[in-house]
Amino acid sequence: MRPNLCESVFNMDATKNKFPFDSKSILLDTCSNCVSAAFANEGEILHQESLQGFALENIFNLLLKLKKESGFEFAEIKAFALCAGVGGVLGVRTASAALSTLAYSNNLSGIYTWSLMETAADKTKKTCGKNDFYIVIPSRKNFLNMVLIENSNQTNFEISYEEFLEKFENSKHRKFFIKQREILDDRLKFINSFENPMLSLRDVFYAAKNSEINFTFSATPPDAISIKKQEYVKWNSQARI
Repeated sequence: MRPNLCESVFNMDATKNKFPFDSKSILLDTCSNCVSAAFANEGEILHQESLQGFALENIFNLLLKLKKESGFEFAEIKAFALCAGVGGVLGVRTASAALSTLAYSNNLSGIYTWSLMETAADKTKKTCGKNDFYIVIPSRKNFLNMVLIENSNQTNFEISYEEFLEKFENSKHRKFFIKQREILDDRLKFINSFENPMLSLRDVFYAAKNSEINFTFSATPPDAISIKKQEYVKWNSQARI
């Protein structure tokens, strides 16, 4: 019997849910203007697809292309994972609604999310030795999303969302830039040490499988990772429509 949409799917105990890495699953990243999806089974990424453009126009074409090339049926999928940002709020919300609907259709109790900033920091610190460094993602005008790791051996770090450019401008730390747009913003040209860690869904899957990053279960359709200094329309009321 299918669970009640409002009572069961949205009120499960998230602590009892762990990502089933050995089962058929789909990973989806819609944070930028190139959307990506991957199909995994038996602990391995078996196929990846990408489409240039935003989630609102491309998410279903992307998922259908992944399905065709991988040979699975949506009814066989046991877990869905979504990059919840930082990035385009509309893209994350579109994907959240889509994956939550597919999960509901498969009698699953929710979907999983991961943080782009956490994943980038994890991958970059493996190549930085003991150097201090920033991971940076541009935000709206005069703001950056960033994480500072003051010693790459530490496992915990704090992510700062929407900090002023001025706070970052005079830093001498090494800087790694996550490119989410085709053209680099002119406001960031003062930074000449940007490097792209080249994150892929394969990196994400194996980092989570090895417990280096977290796949967090959400019993409700997850919203984009919170932005502290800019408010958006409330998500919870929209997600249930």
